[in-house]
Amino acid sequence: MIYYLIPARKGSKALPNKNHVLVPVTLKQLVNKPKSNIILSTDDEWLIEQYKNTGIIVHKRSAVTASDTASMKSVIAEVINDIGVRPDDDIVVLYPTYIERTDTDIDNVYSHYGIMGAVSELCCYPCSEYMEMRIDSEPHGKYRRQDYDKVFIYSHYVAVIKAGILHLLDEQLRHKNTSYYKLNEKPRDVDCADDLL
Repeated sequence: MIYYLIPARKGSKALPNKNHVLVPVTLKQLVNKPKSNIILSTDDEWLIEQYKNTGIIVHKRSAVTASDTASMKSVIAEVINDIGVRPDDDIVVLYPTYIERTDTDIDNVYSHYGIMGAVSELCCYPCSEYMEMRIDSEPHGKYRRQDYDKVFIYSHYVAVIKAGILHLLDEQLRHKNTSYYKLNEKPRDVDCADDLL
């Protein structure tokens, strides 16, 4: 089974109550998916009240996984345990902050995950600064733009994992065998009011 997990923690500081606006947008991206496969994980009582009788699974997040420092891995682990997700079920994680994501984007990433047979799937987009390097990197002698390696930045635009292998992933849902779906550009990620405008 495929579950679509929307993590919607209360307590955004940059844009208070942003998930009251963003969760409905994410649900529209899932309009063609069975409601019984959609999980809203939240500690926001307003969201719980809004969606408790809609057919989607409303998961009441614990204080531990609703903290500022909780990782998405810990949220998924709690959902797996509380909902009874099976080890062979896939979980598609959809942060509500990506308001321009479409149902086609979600399907394309999930399809790529299936083709690659990966441990997990994240997205990535090209790094615009080809001369970027770590402070502790060794000199490489390259000076022409075309000689530089193509560099990508990973993103949770759409993330996919198999429930039974969550323990193999790091806190960002990565593993050496994670596959990456390439986006053409950096996706817009809503963090403050200006991003919505």
